[in-house]
Amino acid sequence: MVRLVTTLDPRPDFFWINGSRMIAYDVPNWRIREEGGYSDVPEGRQQAIDLEQSAQAFDLIDQALEFHPDNAKLYLEKAQIYLNRLKDDAKAAKWFLRASQQDDAPYFAARIHAELLRKQGLDIEAYDFLKNLTYQLPNTPSAQKGIILERILDLEKTLEIPFWERFIRQRSP
Repeated sequence: MVRLVTTLDPRPDFFWINGSRMIAYDVPNWRIREEGGYSDVPEGRQQAIDLEQSAQAFDLIDQALEFHPDNAKLYLEKAQIYLNRLKDDAKAAKWFLRASQQDDAPYFAARIHAELLRKQGLDIEAYDFLKNLTYQLPNTPSAQKGIILERILDLEKTLEIPFWERFIRQRSP
């Protein structure tokens, strides 16, 4: 039905996004339940079902991107599936970055990208990204620059950046 609705009218992103969510999150649960439930279906089989359904959800999102190439919500949806369903931080980070590059991107997309870099041990990359991000963000409460500055300070401590090279110089070394 999702394919029918999106074929008849591809303009609303609602059906693309919610259709991909059903395919990635609901259908695997239904399939596992049909095969006996989480306690009876081996972990490897559950992962295979998750991969199959996520691939179908990604196909649907890719089709949506043909009609809505600049829609941050579609990039975010891919990122969320990688993060929450497949537990793939590297691919999720890539898609959060792509989402953050769209004109209608929410500010949190870039922050999540940086956090996922940190989670992968890519602290230098996260530090450089956050420093650049502070110049791009407006001075509005919704941009939450304070949080970004805190994360920069934390990374400076973690990376043991000398005082004189720090992005935000503290009052005393």
